[in-house]
Amino acid sequence: MNFHNQKQNTIGTQSQILMNIFKKQKNEQIEFSLIPLHQIVTLYEKKFQLAKKKVNQRKSVLPQLKLSILQFQDQIIKQVQQLISIIDNILIKEANSQQQNSDLDDKINKFYLLEYEPLLKQFKEFASISKDGLLQIKKNVKKFEGDCINYKMVETLEQNTLSNVILFNHQNDVVFQGIGDNVKIWQFKNGQLYNSQLLQGHNQQIFCLACSKNNNMFVSGGADMSIRIWEEINYKNWQTTQILKGHTGYIYSIIINKSDDQIISSSCDNTILVWGKKQNKWECIQNIDVHQNSVYQLSFNQSFTQFSSCSYDRNLIIWSLNKESEWKKQQIIKHQSQSFRACFIQDNQIVLQQNSNRYIEIYTRNQANLFVNTQTIELQYLNVDLSSFSPMQFVVNKQILLLKHNSKTIILRRKQNWKFQIEEEIDGEAIGTLTNDEVTIIANI
Repeated sequence: MNFHNQKQNTIGTQSQILMNIFKKQKNEQIEFSLIPLHQIVTLYEKKFQLAKKKVNQRKSVLPQLKLSILQFQDQIIKQVQQLISIIDNILIKEANSQQQNSDLDDKINKFYLLEYEPLLKQFKEFASISKDGLLQIKKNVKKFEGDCINYKMVETLEQNTLSNVILFNHQNDVVFQGIGDNVKIWQFKNGQLYNSQLLQGHNQQIFCLACSKNNNMFVSGGADMSIRIWEEINYKNWQTTQILKGHTGYIYSIIINKSDDQIISSSCDNTILVWGKKQNKWECIQNIDVHQNSVYQLSFNQSFTQFSSCSYDRNLIIWSLNKESEWKKQQIIKHQSQSFRACFIQDNQIVLQQNSNRYIEIYTRNQANLFVNTQTIELQYLNVDLSSFSPMQFVVNKQILLLKHNSKTIILRRKQNWKFQIEEEIDGEAIGTLTNDEVTIIANI
């Protein structure tokens, strides 16, 4: 009897499942009847091609992943054997020296100089190889997951004269490069650079560049304490149309607002100057004297309603427009050490990179309208020589952050959980730039 009841229950459950499937198919048929057949076919064709692409991508990555793991294994085994050999030799020599009992202090000092220092050096090399090997494996795993953007260097600029800054225009077809006290203009097409003009006018090193949104004007500033307005008089012919003077120190950063009628500059004279355009001429309309030391990177938020300023005085300040269209400080974020770089990555998030520090910090606006630290990312090497140049850059539609760290250019990508992860490290003493809507990287060495 029990068996009969159990059988009846099983049949009833199966019938219910079949009924649900039938209803689902019927509903889908009703929905499909409202959609043209070719759209349905196209949709499933795209899904099939995407799945096929992922499968092929994973197949191609597997050999790279295997190779990186094997190389890592070989390097680790070799380094471990070398370390054990060095340690064993030191132990044997120390034992022999203790038996002799003569000039023991001098011999111990010699051990420190002749044996322990090479051992310490070997340990550092071992740690470096381990980190580099694991990083390579991690990159290949990301490729296997399909959650990775592939990067390649499209152009390298070699110059005999010091170059501190490179900048794309907003249409990504012109590159401005500060070389010494000159600006070189490059036309960028199909991944190639074509030199078009060398602009002269500054008499000392150029530190910063900014481009207008309409692309017919850019601004330069540097060690000669002047800001030059450059305009494209006719096709590919750029000329200085005005020189702005007001700073009494090196000019480190320049930003231009969305409507191209306001320029904001910062300097080692501790000030931020706001320049407005009146009757086709630029003049200083506000002098912000709040920071107590050199003011480095300035950055607008995405809606251009706020900007940030980071300074060597260990303060990151958020500025907002008041009703009188003047910039007033909204929040001061104090940090541990001097900083050269900070930038908005959207209206509600700021990235800060401090000097002599291997960490970058992400600040997010909370419900109280204050920015608070929500993520700290550790970079691989201690940063002891952070330059004030190479400002951080963020590409919104790719969620890519580019920054300089020691001799590396670091690329981070923000994931769906809003957390940043290191995606690529480019070696070499280089400064780089990103296009505004693609992940094209140009480096200067």
